[in-house]
Amino acid sequence: MKIAREEVYREATTTAFVQAGLFELLWLELPARRKRSVWRMGRDALKNKLFVIAEIISIVATVGIVYLPITQQLFHLYPLSLTDFAYVAFFASWGLFVLPEFTMNRKIWKWK
Repeated sequence: MKIAREEVYREATTTAFVQAGLFELLWLELPARRKRSVWRMGRDALKNKLFVIAEIISIVATVGIVYLPITQQLFHLYPLSLTDFAYVAFFASWGLFVLPEFTMNRKIWKWK
């Protein structure tokens, strides 16, 4: 019973870690930094090539921490199944696709 509880705890911790990390990378870096939603930026979102490369490296590193055995033990993480990772990525992507449309169109933030 204790082993099963610990495994569920590690899976929940891993899910929260990956979701928070991906959400922050997608929300804070792209739309909030550019003060426009990605949909309104179009190709301008990919204009800064170094920024895009850094973003991709950060996302790969965040996901890689979960699947490398050394970092799994170091951070007490659990490898997520493909289904679990798809759910996490779906909800984390709201920071890129959904929330900017609400916050920027409703003038909640006073962008200048």
